[in-house]
Amino acid sequence: MTRLTLAGPASAIAVVVHVTLGIAWSLGAFGDRRTAARLASLDIDPYPAVATAGRPEDVDEAAAAALNTSGTAHVDRGGFVTVTGAPIEDSPRPEHPLPAALLDALDRHGGSASLRRLVDDPDLSRVRTACLRGRDAEVPGWSSRRKDRLK
Repeated sequence: MTRLTLAGPASAIAVVVHVTLGIAWSLGAFGDRRTAARLASLDIDPYPAVATAGRPEDVDEAAAAALNTSGTAHVDRGGFVTVTGAPIEDSPRPEHPLPAALLDALDRHGGSASLRRLVDDPDLSRVRTACLRGRDAEVPGWSSRRKDRLK
């Protein structure tokens, strides 16, 4: 075969590959624009945002920070969380389920524990997973995204 004979099939294959890639990119960009349009009407919950930026277990740190800010618990530099003030049963419950679940986990650990130890608490893990999945259902695939084409 001559070079001229091979140029026709090679060009046709290159066109098919480029058209296929263009269609795939366009569909992805369309999905990203559609998701971005929904963001304007969406209340941004900081816990799924933290999970999206890192790992799902990172929401425990954010929940501990919320408890620390409200004065319900104290978090030291080493990540050791201690309930402050009244017994856990008498303290006001946080409105968000993740800080409330962290408070319950602290109750199961005697009122204080390290965040590393609480990560493996089965009830806290269950609430964390349910909360993140529920939020992900509102914006499908958002928490598993690492890259998009939004500007």
